[in-house]
Amino acid sequence: MEDNDVFFNGAKERATRESSSGIAQAWAIDHLDGAKRAANWRTIEGISGILRRYPDIACQVHGTTTETKPPANELLADSFQMDRHRDVDAIMETLAHRRAEACKAALVARGVPERQLFVTAKGRQGQMKVDFIPTARRGGSAPAPSKRQFTLALPLGEHVAVACQPLGDRRWEPVPASQHEPCEFNVSGPRGGVAGTQVLYLSPPVAPVSVTILSAHHEGSGDGHVAHWLKSLEPKLPERIALEVRHEQAGAPVASATVSPGSATMLSDEGRFFVGQSYTLQLRDAVLEDAKRDFTVHHSGTSVRLLVRPRSTRLSLAFTCEGGVPPGLGFQIRSKRAPASHSPIATGRTPDSLTGRDETAEMSLSLPTEQQLVLGEAYVLTLEGSADGMIETSSLDFEVAQLDTRLIVKVGKRNQLRLMFLGPMPEASYGSGDGDDEVDAPRADASGVIPFLVRTTHPGPTGQLETVLRGEKAYADLQSAVLHVGLAVGEEFVVETARTQKWEALSVRFSMHATPKTVELRLKPAPPGAPQVEVRATNDESSLPEGHWARALPFPRNLGFVVRPADADRASKGSKESRPAALGLLSSDGVGQLAAGSLPSGARYAAMLARSGVPLYDALGLHEQQVTAAFEAGSVFEPSRYEFSTEPPGSTAPLTAALSLRRRTRDVRFRLVPAPSAAPQPLTISLTTGDAPWTQPQAHGRFAAGPAPTTAPRSAWYKPSAGSWLGDSAAWPAGDAVFELRFDLPPGYTEPALELLYAADNTLSHATLNDRPLDIGASRGFQTLGGVLRAPAQEGCFRLGTNVLQVTVANSGSADNPLGFYCSGQLALSPATAAAEPAPIGRGVRVFARHVGCGAVAVEGASTGNGSVVLRGHAALFVGERYDLHLAASPSPALGQFVVEDGPDPELRLPDMPATVEPAPLGWYDEQPSRSEMQSRTSSDVDRLSEALKRRSGGFGMGSTSTLLDVLGSRRHAELQELRVAYLERHRRELADDLAAAAPAFKGFATRLETQLLRSKPELDALTASKALERGEVLPLTEAICTSLPHSLVQLESAHRELFRESLADAIQRAAQRPRADAIAAVAPLLAELLARAAEASTAVSASEAVEADCRALHEAFLGRAERSSVPAEAARVLGSRDRAHLRRVDEAHARSYGAPLSQHIKGCMPDGPLRYALLLLLERAEDYYARKLHAAFHGIRKTPGVNLKTLGPSTRRTLTARLERTQSMSGLMTHDGTVIAIISSRCGRDLSGVAASYERLYRKPLVAEMRACMTFGSGASELCKLACAIVEGSPPYEA
Repeated sequence: MEDNDVFFNGAKERATRESSSGIAQAWAIDHLDGAKRAANWRTIEGISGILRRYPDIACQVHGTTTETKPPANELLADSFQMDRHRDVDAIMETLAHRRAEACKAALVARGVPERQLFVTAKGRQGQMKVDFIPTARRGGSAPAPSKRQFTLALPLGEHVAVACQPLGDRRWEPVPASQHEPCEFNVSGPRGGVAGTQVLYLSPPVAPVSVTILSAHHEGSGDGHVAHWLKSLEPKLPERIALEVRHEQAGAPVASATVSPGSATMLSDEGRFFVGQSYTLQLRDAVLEDAKRDFTVHHSGTSVRLLVRPRSTRLSLAFTCEGGVPPGLGFQIRSKRAPASHSPIATGRTPDSLTGRDETAEMSLSLPTEQQLVLGEAYVLTLEGSADGMIETSSLDFEVAQLDTRLIVKVGKRNQLRLMFLGPMPEASYGSGDGDDEVDAPRADASGVIPFLVRTTHPGPTGQLETVLRGEKAYADLQSAVLHVGLAVGEEFVVETARTQKWEALSVRFSMHATPKTVELRLKPAPPGAPQVEVRATNDESSLPEGHWARALPFPRNLGFVVRPADADRASKGSKESRPAALGLLSSDGVGQLAAGSLPSGARYAAMLARSGVPLYDALGLHEQQVTAAFEAGSVFEPSRYEFSTEPPGSTAPLTAALSLRRRTRDVRFRLVPAPSAAPQPLTISLTTGDAPWTQPQAHGRFAAGPAPTTAPRSAWYKPSAGSWLGDSAAWPAGDAVFELRFDLPPGYTEPALELLYAADNTLSHATLNDRPLDIGASRGFQTLGGVLRAPAQEGCFRLGTNVLQVTVANSGSADNPLGFYCSGQLALSPATAAAEPAPIGRGVRVFARHVGCGAVAVEGASTGNGSVVLRGHAALFVGERYDLHLAASPSPALGQFVVEDGPDPELRLPDMPATVEPAPLGWYDEQPSRSEMQSRTSSDVDRLSEALKRRSGGFGMGSTSTLLDVLGSRRHAELQELRVAYLERHRRELADDLAAAAPAFKGFATRLETQLLRSKPELDALTASKALERGEVLPLTEAICTSLPHSLVQLESAHRELFRESLADAIQRAAQRPRADAIAAVAPLLAELLARAAEASTAVSASEAVEADCRALHEAFLGRAERSSVPAEAARVLGSRDRAHLRRVDEAHARSYGAPLSQHIKGCMPDGPLRYALLLLLERAEDYYARKLHAAFHGIRKTPGVNLKTLGPSTRRTLTARLERTQSMSGLMTHDGTVIAIISSRCGRDLSGVAASYERLYRKPLVAEMRACMTFGSGASELCKLACAIVEGSPPYEA
């Protein structure tokens, strides 16, 4: 039996691919060669006869394959759902197992009991065959390993241990085994040496099995699901998935587990996964489609990949609308996880057959496979509004939790409500005449501001009556028209007006109809009582030139007024006695009445403007204290006050208080940021038959040339979910039929890969693309979508413009019979180039602001360095008004809109504007985002750094220095942070720590710069400040705070709190209380004030008025007693709440007003010391300060005028080293490397380009040239110089 083999066709043979069975021919006994096919069946017949005659013989059916080199055959990998590169052993062992199973099935079909056979397999053994190996069998039980007896001569009295041969010894295959338990015994027996018998128990070896669950939509399984809409999103599978493993031959469960998708999970075998045995992995999950995977256990362990996909669902929509669902109403469905830029999953319209009177419309969504909704996802259905505005655009969030889902979509209809305000009729008067000429007298004027609201008459979900809308009638209007979706047809509502000084409250019920509704409100005068006070506010135009566009500005909304007793307001403003006596809101025409409180007669009052965001109706309905709390100080206008006296008791004449509205102005600062260039969008072209425009280029019998005829599938044909079959399911002429598809490929896209799944009846004989033959693979017939038609990418099959895809379907027979061809798929076109990184906006880009309402140009300005623009307010930019920002001399639309108000400056993008303008503080001009090309290099740079650090730590530092210089010196600060994160994720260690650990002792300064460059700026500042406090050194602390921008101080505080669990301000106050900490104690209050007011300073606007006011305040604060030892409170407030650029403007204004800069004034008022040093540092350009300090580091303090320091090193040490360092700092015998490192690391990415420009301006020599000339001595100076120069040269160009 062992010499009788069965042979098979190879998987790579062309005959196998072109056979009707496809790749399954590789494990078919029916060999395509007739002689081998006959020999195979002779072998099967002979072995089956032997096994039937000898039922006690068990037969091992053992399959093997040839030694295949990676990668494995693509068709085999697709069929077994394995990776052809990674799973070569598993693919070949599965093929061997399939062949052995085919022989076993043939033997069973010929009467051999299945229990008499067992299958084993081994791939890559050098031969492609199946062997039949007889073994002994214990009666009636499952196949067992053979029992063999060996006779050994062993000396008596010895203790012997017997062990089986290791599994790796191939001489023991194909019956691998492992020893069940130790076999030890003593050799003993009667005289004469009669042999004894010992039993060695062996069991099949076991091996570990791991399972990885992956999403089929993202991994791709070659079954047509790769184009599903889920592929564009992040994979989302259930957190835990239940699995079961069964033995393939016995069908019994072996193991079960619950695993997490995405990562390998080791199954608990407990001795149940035997090497060489085959098992089936099955998935059963309510959300996922059923899936299973066959696998064979290998000696080294087995990794099983199971591709799963969510279950598809069917969705039906039920549209409901009061008054009838309109036809042709568009809608679209999106995934809630997809960004807005993604295409919708499905779109549709309500049926055109609707009459507009049907209040419910049902429709089922018939979606192709790649667009079907799946379980476990959240979606949003967006309903498009109608062109006439009567249907509102709305959205509905929903989740699909069952296979058949019915979604009710309520269509909101807007309806028009018109409110008519009617004054009372005059009382009847009787006079002469007979009444024939009687004429209706006119109604009284219904003037005055009347707030109103509309409520439902039935409680809503909260149990309260819902307010549908609210509004107010203007002073002189007689009607208000409202278009609102909440006014549903057929519903009952109530409109309520508030009681005013002139009119009583009113309530009227009404019902809405499909036509516009008019409700008459017959007003009744309020009963006489307290004096009526009417407030009128008018625009103060006295400060505006004649004909100025701002004279036509409408009255601002949300303004109110406060009425207080006049004497109390003068005497005790802000005290309890000055509590408002009455409050009110102004209408859009500047007229208002009291909303709360009352004014007794015969007293004098003062009315003042205020600002409120409370709706007028709500203000009238609130208590006085609530309304008072709702008002806030006005910021839209300058203060305005009007005093008046109420009439004596008994007088009912109305009083009018006239208030003048003078609008406030302010400067507005922007940063123009270039928007990224629009990248070409991915494009898809459908090739599915019945969907794409397939044609028939020539006639076939009664089927004329032209559009390809489509047909319904026969009962045995594949049932497509999208598109349709081409051909005819009843009768088509015999012979070949040709179908053709033409499609266009636009320029700017990479060449795609073509992969179409197809089914054909009879067969697809060949296919071409632009007359080039295509690989059609093996046909799977017409029952399944199994054939694959391929054109690999980058092989020149496609061309720009029109492409022609042609298929030829063979229809055998001599008479008409059914013919059909169906294919499914699409071309996915990817842009050839990504969007280019936009160039930064430089100086001189001119912009202007145009008022939105008036259309007049308000102010012009131009960008400075880094795209910053300051538009000066003066009498043009009014608080509360809206403006468009335009590019000067450009016909393009506005860049965007902004509202002038207090708060952070907005960030605008050039030339495209986002939908909303987000506020963003101005940052450092050297701040640059990471470049896309550097992001793609991050992973390879981590590899290079790892290798360089290994060489450096091993003492081979020649190549490592150049690598470190190339990687660290070429990156921006943001890119260094990305490199740091990537290194940490790879090695679970900080790159800075590894640099320090691997650095030789003689490279200390270069390594210090390397490690400090890798720190984030807030982290580096926090470490510098903490180290200075620990050593009691005031200079590094003062520099870190007084040369930073306000928003950097906010980040510094946050970083210090995160690193040391304490705010920096608290740490400074605590250090100031230590013994001998006089220097820190002197400067602590100022530094604490700068940190506390940093957030306020980051949003302050440097207006001209503020500069002059601050100049006066600081001059007066420091004037007076000489030799002040502390900063006055008012000066600390101003210095802390302003940014550094504003303080320099104040310094210049002081020189104009008082003949000397503020810095000179401070020198005359403050003693020399840390506090005066900090104050002067606030007023000096940080770029000039650090340029002078670098010159002192190169040439010594004595040769650097303007540097008021005694040493560049620590000032608190009294050691010999410190004395030597002070001597070096003063003389400049050698470069002070520590100073250079501190300045380069702290200012790069901030203002290092400005420091370099200041150095060249002050000393007439480029900074890089100075470093190369001076940093040539000392240990490691060469490496430090190269890295420092690379950082300076990599800074962006400086724009003054």
